[in-house]
Amino acid sequence: MLTKIREKAQGAFAWGILILICVPFALWGINNYLDTGKEAPVASVGDKDFYQRDVNKAYEQYSQNLQGMGIDEQTLKAQALQKLIKDEVLLQYVHAEGLVTTDDEAREFIKSLPYFQVDGKFSDKQYKTLLSSQRISSAEFVNRIKNALTMEQFQHSIVDSSFATQYDVEGKSRINSVMSII
Repeated sequence: MLTKIREKAQGAFAWGILILICVPFALWGINNYLDTGKEAPVASVGDKDFYQRDVNKAYEQYSQNLQGMGIDEQTLKAQALQKLIKDEVLLQYVHAEGLVTTDDEAREFIKSLPYFQVDGKFSDKQYKTLLSSQRISSAEFVNRIKNALTMEQFQHSIVDSSFATQYDVEGKSRINSVMSII
């Protein structure tokens, strides 16, 4: 069958049809090849862009945590995007204030996590297995831990630095004296 087609398709008309078929496919393939990685961001915070895949990943985590609560997909995706934005704004602020977590601090924290331990000791095999099951690279996980520890450090600095003004103390003592009379 192919031999008959090849024998009959030797003229200029056959070549013209072949070119008309091949050129669009070639241009379509080149266009797809050149467009990879040019996904438009869904949101931007400073120099950090969030893409649809980031929102989808956050949505998957949300949907696992809120499974069976009857919340629709669009609401969850909107909440996931809002959380990504809020976390990034706070993280950029914390970094601008100079708070950082060192690699050693992150490493020690990771080693202390019980789900990476076997018989009470850190297991590199367990660590790699769990990260691969979550489809997270070690560098990405360490970066997430560093960010979480930095945010925790920021929260502790706010809580630990709370103080009462003289006005607050006097107001509290007035309330206490009124309460003792009653």
